[in-house]
Amino acid sequence: MTTHALTPQEETYVGRLGRALRCGNPDCGCASVPTQRLHCPVHPTAYVPTLRLDYRPDAGFSFTCSAGCSPQRIEEALARRGLPSQASLYTAAGAADAGLSPYELLISQPTDWLWPNRIPMGELTIVAGYPASGKTAVALDVATRVSLGADTPDQPGNAFVRAPVVIAAPLKNPRSSILPRLRDLGADLSVIYHADLHAPLHLADFSEDDCIETLEAVSEAERRYRHHFARADKPSSLIDYDEPPPLPPKPQEPPRGPSLRVAVNRLAGFVSRGSAALVIVDQIEHLALIHNARFSAVAGMLNALAARTGAAVLALAHNPAHSLHAAARYMQPRLGMAGTVFTIALIGEERARFLVPLSPPMHDALPPIPFNFHEAPPIAWRDPIPHERLLALSAPEKPRPQRTDWTAYARSFLLDALARGPRPAGEIAGLAAGLGITEDRLRRARNACNVATTRIGKGGPEGGGYWLWSLPREHHASTRPLHAALPPEQGHGLLEQGGRAAACPPLRERASWEK
Repeated sequence: MTTHALTPQEETYVGRLGRALRCGNPDCGCASVPTQRLHCPVHPTAYVPTLRLDYRPDAGFSFTCSAGCSPQRIEEALARRGLPSQASLYTAAGAADAGLSPYELLISQPTDWLWPNRIPMGELTIVAGYPASGKTAVALDVATRVSLGADTPDQPGNAFVRAPVVIAAPLKNPRSSILPRLRDLGADLSVIYHADLHAPLHLADFSEDDCIETLEAVSEAERRYRHHFARADKPSSLIDYDEPPPLPPKPQEPPRGPSLRVAVNRLAGFVSRGSAALVIVDQIEHLALIHNARFSAVAGMLNALAARTGAAVLALAHNPAHSLHAAARYMQPRLGMAGTVFTIALIGEERARFLVPLSPPMHDALPPIPFNFHEAPPIAWRDPIPHERLLALSAPEKPRPQRTDWTAYARSFLLDALARGPRPAGEIAGLAAGLGITEDRLRRARNACNVATTRIGKGGPEGGGYWLWSLPREHHASTRPLHAALPPEQGHGLLEQGGRAAACPPLRERASWEK
């Protein structure tokens, strides 16, 4: 390489080339720095350094391989390794032709808001809540305010920008479920549009460069195209009488609905053609159900739609939780998919609903907004409240009931049953079975309490006699009451009946009890 003064950036580039294209063997020719011999990246298995690096101030760096590798392939191999030369970098015009937007040509701008500090433009906002909690009412209220240019609910005097609104409700009838509510709200129906995402073909599926004005033109062009290629391989003037007759035409299959990608692109076409500022999707689970997709896939495509068109996308989602803490836990795996996420929680004795920002907080002092929702619109918005008050209104979760320790319960029962003296084993077994104590638990409790067993009478062929259970002497002096350790709701009064066998029929004694 010729000797020229290099800039610090160029010296850094030469040093990176040396570290990447030298093998480190002291006997190799690449170790000699003045020669600038390097291993060619096009054939990295070569043992001989065949690449030469040259530099000229007017042309920059150039590479020459003695093995005949073209400079273009060398440039491409170096670019894949993260070592592109200055000649291979995009210019501003070349980047625009390749579909790239250089950041030096972009104009910085602050965050644009549809609803200041709550619904940003160009991002996805999710309103999540349980069924009949007011999600659709909130979305239609916002759509009405945008169509009229009315004030925001929490900032009187700060009005929405009047703009068109697109509503996509795949599993709802817009004539019966959405149109009456918009009329009751007093919305400007001339700037609110329904997005049909079920039609197999729509004008929004084509770009403006296709110059397609009607769907009839698309059907006629497709029919002519198929007819031309169907008759192109067979001359019409020749008739082959030996040819078998053609098969009957196959029945036409019903047109399939558009895929999820086509539906989202169609929605983007609606936004672009109508210059809409707000897109409402009711709801994400409906789109996922129709297209057999996951919630994350639909939310990601809607987020890309918002970034692509610059419109505010307000999507509704299901949240089965009724409290703030449970709603936050349920939405936690989904929070990273949206710019701003809200949840509607049913909290408080008056069953007031709250629009609560969950993540990420777009403003440090972004408070929850309470509102009252009734079957008939409009909804009544209240003044925002601080988070501390919302947490105070949130009902604490009920502690989980503790599991009953049946072993300790059986020991307490046995001590109380034998506190007044010996009793027959069959009677004790019957009382334990009435309280839900199994034979295994009773056997373990008997061993733990060192219950003594005594045979009364002699057993014969008929199994005569019975076993008598008793506690050791230190337990007989106990003055504890009979039902001290037994719950009052389980078996209360069973042991107060003394030794009457009619109270609980004695069970047949088993030899396994005494093993």
